[in-house]
Amino acid sequence: MSLSGQIKGYIGRVGKFSLGNYVFNDVVAGFPDFKSIAEKIDLSKRNGNLGADLLRRFNIQFNYQDGFIYLKTNGLSKIPFEHDMVGMVLYLDQKEYKRVLIGEIDENSPAEKAGLCTDDEIIAVNFKNIDAYSLNDLNEMFKSKADRNIILEIFRDNQVYFKVIRLEKRI
Repeated sequence: MSLSGQIKGYIGRVGKFSLGNYVFNDVVAGFPDFKSIAEKIDLSKRNGNLGADLLRRFNIQFNYQDGFIYLKTNGLSKIPFEHDMVGMVLYLDQKEYKRVLIGEIDENSPAEKAGLCTDDEIIAVNFKNIDAYSLNDLNEMFKSKADRNIILEIFRDNQVYFKVIRLEKRI
């Protein structure tokens, strides 16, 4: 999803990426399907997106007057690039923005293997109430470490279920 709407495409890794004197390995990148995005933006000079996961590794200063950007790595610069290891999309309910719901589940993903379903409500993670987490917290957790187990407490059909998801590197 982007500011201009839904974008279909692929996620992959760029083996090596240089930005000035900084070199990064195995960078996660998005490669949008040309047809789904060509109407929204000009793709003549690019074929993928690196995004905020790269930029968050820097302290950035914009010098608009002189037309340059100053980059300095921060404490996040050495952590490996990872992507979702669960295979599901979360969203907040549209009424109160308090309920965390599962919107989509990728085929053959850890979420599907754990028995999760679309429209399941997540009420706790690792025995902590869902209110203790932001969506960003959950997304970071879901890409934290392959083979990590996460316990979700799910509300479905007026019943509570516990589901264990084992994170898997998917790209």
